[in-house]
Amino acid sequence: QRFHLGVALPRPLDEGDALCVELTLGPNPQVAKGTHVLVPLGGSSPTGWTAELDEEVAEPVVGVAGSDNALWVALQAPPTAPIGRYRVSIRTRTDRGEFAAPFELENDVVVLFNPWCPEDSVYMEKTSDLSEYVLNESGRIFYGTEDQIAERSWNYGQVDPRKIPEYIPKNIPILKLPDLTPKCTFFPLKKNVNSLDDNGVLVGNWTGDYSQGTNPSAWAGSVGIL
Repeated sequence: QRFHLGVALPRPLDEGDALCVELTLGPNPQVAKGTHVLVPLGGSSPTGWTAELDEEVAEPVVGVAGSDNALWVALQAPPTAPIGRYRVSIRTRTDRGEFAAPFELENDVVVLFNPWCPEDSVYMEKTSDLSEYVLNESGRIFYGTEDQIAERSWNYGQVDPRKIPEYIPKNIPILKLPDLTPKCTFFPLKKNVNSLDDNGVLVGNWTGDYSQGTNPSAWAGSVGIL
């Protein structure tokens, strides 16, 4: 997936200047695990990240509109990039030395699996599958017993802005190849829901007394639970 970063510089970028995008993931980022990435402008990193100067973006960089020292960088993550919340910074090297901008929370980038990318392990070729399993915000769930099954509406909240940014930092594990698969990612996430074996957030209760928690019928979607 290609996305853009707006970069404000104290002066115009000269031909002899070197600029690279630095991305780190997790508390102990390492180059070997693909969790510490340096992407030179106009080039690529060994992990497959690329960064190019994009002069076709007409939108001004926020906060420095009209400045000749602002530029847009088109950054592209490879399909094998570890998913999670990345800290982003800019490193520059000039004849005066090397400088690094501080990491700031508002510049974080969240990388997820991409079912539209043919090289991604979760790729879905059929448009109908994408509409049903990815873009569909609501659906039906079934509950009850073997002899008495009922159904109700459910809000998946797949693009709810509250869910992904808040949930990723704490609960998505940092995986390295070849463990970067949907299955290896899903099971640690599942543990955060099941309290029986993994101290998750939901406790099973078949007594009918829900005074110490939330009645199961009160939930209307996944966002509230997460």
